[in-house]
Amino acid sequence: MQARFGRRTVLLLLAVLLLISIGLRYPLVEHERYQTDSYYIHWLARTITDDGQAEWTLNPLSYVGYYPLSYPSGAPFLVAEVSVLTGTGIEFSILLISMLLGVMLCLGVFVMARSFLARDQFVILATLLAILGPRFLDTTYWDASARGPMVVLVVLTVFSFFRAEQMGQKSLR
Repeated sequence: MQARFGRRTVLLLLAVLLLISIGLRYPLVEHERYQTDSYYIHWLARTITDDGQAEWTLNPLSYVGYYPLSYPSGAPFLVAEVSVLTGTGIEFSILLISMLLGVMLCLGVFVMARSFLARDQFVILATLLAILGPRFLDTTYWDASARGPMVVLVVLTVFSFFRAEQMGQKSLR
């Protein structure tokens, strides 16, 4: 006989997973740990907050990195905007974004796994394995990276496609 989790148990386990996800990103070492990409994004975000603009954009295609000698500017703008909106420094904004990405991945994998797994035990296990992924942890541990947001966006995109298919919608228009 197999036991099924009740609704409260599932929500409690999800809350524990959210706390684990945040706890794993709690800073125990100095930020950015010698990661060149993170230092570069940090510097670009500081330039945006100090100058009020991105002086390296030569063409509108520079924002997405499709112009010669340009850098995709989504991550620096995100860090700069969070810094300006919260009134905190760039370092704390990077930490806040990393923790929010962990929470978003946890919730995204949870709702996606619930859409195609019947047993709650497997949903919780899939969510746990996703938030413990070493590469995702590495790119979201007080690190300004474009890879962490990309993982979360891919999970949310796949979930939206699953949801659209379940609802019988053929196009996303």
